[in-house]
Amino acid sequence: MRIPISIERACDLVCSALNVAAALALLGAASLWAADAPSNGSTKPEPGPGAGTNIFTNSLGMRFVAVPGTQVRFSIWETRVSDYRAFCEATDRAHIEPEFKQAPSHPVVNVNWDDAQAFCRWLSGKERNEGRIGPSENYRLPTDAEWNMAVGLTPEKGSTPEKRMKTSTVWPWGHYWPPQAGDGNYGPALKVDVFAETAPVGTFKPNALGIYDLGGNVWEWCEDWYNEAQVTRVLRGGSFNDVLPGYLLAAYRFSATMNLSNEDIGFRIVLTAK
Repeated sequence: MRIPISIERACDLVCSALNVAAALALLGAASLWAADAPSNGSTKPEPGPGAGTNIFTNSLGMRFVAVPGTQVRFSIWETRVSDYRAFCEATDRAHIEPEFKQAPSHPVVNVNWDDAQAFCRWLSGKERNEGRIGPSENYRLPTDAEWNMAVGLTPEKGSTPEKRMKTSTVWPWGHYWPPQAGDGNYGPALKVDVFAETAPVGTFKPNALGIYDLGGNVWEWCEDWYNEAQVTRVLRGGSFNDVLPGYLLAAYRFSATMNLSNEDIGFRIVLTAK
C-alpha cells in the first residue's frame, strides 16, 4: 500500500526538481557536542566521527550526535529491528514482520506513529530507571524542523510542514540527479544499490554530521501534524521503494494518518533535555 499524494503535487515537485537551478548548499557541521546537545551531567558522550561531533551510545547500542541549530541529539541510524525487538520483548507487544527477510541490523518497518511513540516512552523510562539519562532527558521523534537541520536544509518559513515545503533541487546526497552508487538505498529502477528491500543501517555513506539514511531505506515518522487540520502526521526521507525525484527531495514531506504502517515506513529518534 502506498501513501496517497495528489498527481498535481507530485508533478510539480518532479518538474521543479529537474529544472530549477540549484539554490541551497548542504549545511556545514562544525559545532562541538556541548554547544548544541542537552547537558545535565547524566549522559556521557564519547569521541566520534564526523565534523567535530561526539557520540552518545545508549543501552541498546543506538548512537546519537548533536545537530547544530537544534537542542537534540539525533540517532545516527534509523531504529533497528534489534532495538524494536527489545521493546516488544520487554512490553509483550506484538509486531507484524514484513514479508521480506530482515536481519537485526535492518531498520524496523510496519511501525505506525503510535508504535514509535510507545517505543520512545518505554526507552525513556527504561534509561531513567537505569540512570543512563537524567530525569529531564527524554527520547522522542524528531520534529519536522529538527529533521530539516539534520538533513542539511536551511530553516524554512511557515507554520506547518505543509506550508514550509518548498521545491528545490537539493537531495539528501547533494544537488545532482540521479543518485549514484553509495548515495543510499532507493528503488531498483535507479540501479544504485543491490538491496531489493531494506539495507542494514550504516551501509551507505553518512552526511557531514555522521548521520546515515536520511535519504532512502525507510520513510521516517516526525512529531508534527502535517497541517492545521491535525489529521495526518509527517514522514520524511524516502524509501527503498522510491524512484521519483520529487519524492526523494530533501524538503519533501509525505502526509499520512497515524495508524498507517507499511513495509517501507520506520522511524528515527532523538534525545532531548525536555
